[in-house]
Amino acid sequence: MRRVGEMSELQNLATFLMADGCEWLSGETIALDGAGYLATGAYFTELDKMSDADWQKARELIKAQNDKDRAGRSA
Repeated sequence: MRRVGEMSELQNLATFLMADGCEWLSGETIALDGAGYLATGAYFTELDKMSDADWQKARELIKAQNDKDRAGRSA
């Protein structure tokens, strides 16, 4: 669908997961991708378009956020 999901669409899954009778569901990965997998046969189709420089920048941003989070924790 090439769009970000609406909150109501995400809430439907959350409601299902919290409902009585759903206790048996564990260890599952549930993709909310707007049928992207069905349409393209792959998840994360935008990730395969990233350059090495894009990946390096993403790693640096993640590391910076992790460092910030660690600094904010009390021991």
